[in-house]
Amino acid sequence: MLGCHRALRGLSKDYPFEVVHLSRWLSGMGIEYEDKLSLYLNWRDVDRVINDARANIAASSYSEEEVRSFLNLFFSIM
Repeated sequence: MLGCHRALRGLSKDYPFEVVHLSRWLSGMGIEYEDKLSLYLNWRDVDRVINDARANIAASSYSEEEVRSFLNLFFSIM
């Protein structure tokens, strides 16, 4: 799902349609889900994302430095 959203997201500016994340559809069905990916892409601030996701990072098998490295790469290609 992330790949489709990521691949099509940039097309909204060139075509008369809006690419929305699955979370928007879920919300319409009464299921609340915060679209952190769009939020983080709008921020494009690795330190801010790390701070916001600190609890999730701590609960994962990845170190903060691994996440930081990934975010730097991810933001550079998005």
